[in-house]
Amino acid sequence: MSETKRGWKKVYKQLANEGWSLWWWIGVPVLCIFFLVTGVQTIGSDWSAKLGQGVRGTFTARDANPCKANCSWWGTFTSDDGHTRRDDVVFADNHYFTGRGDTTAALDVGDPRVVYPVDGGSAWLKNIAWMAAATVFLIAWALSIRRHRRARND
Repeated sequence: MSETKRGWKKVYKQLANEGWSLWWWIGVPVLCIFFLVTGVQTIGSDWSAKLGQGVRGTFTARDANPCKANCSWWGTFTSDDGHTRRDDVVFADNHYFTGRGDTTAALDVGDPRVVYPVDGGSAWLKNIAWMAAATVFLIAWALSIRRHRRARND
């Protein structure tokens, strides 16, 4: 057991001495995979909203998270035909509201937590940007590991 502990300490010390931090070795890939998985899970809803697919209705703002400039609004979605009412949903874009009770046209694409503006908003673009950034960092991470292993073997 103590041999294993000493082994990890030796590896970490070697990495630190060579300018590699534990953050780069473990944090970057974990964070990138998180962003990619989250992006894949939400891109379908985001893109459906951008295409205007879904049930049209009205979103009524109820509460905002504590914020200074970029607030997320929770509220109630009611379909235009009155058949669908969903409480405690988040509006995908925040720039439509100034306060509690504000309403705007909205689109429900089936996401259990989110409704979108009728023009689709920019959630799809933000999602793609985060996924692209995560992919670039993951590739850079993989290349750096490859380079590091080659340098150690030489």
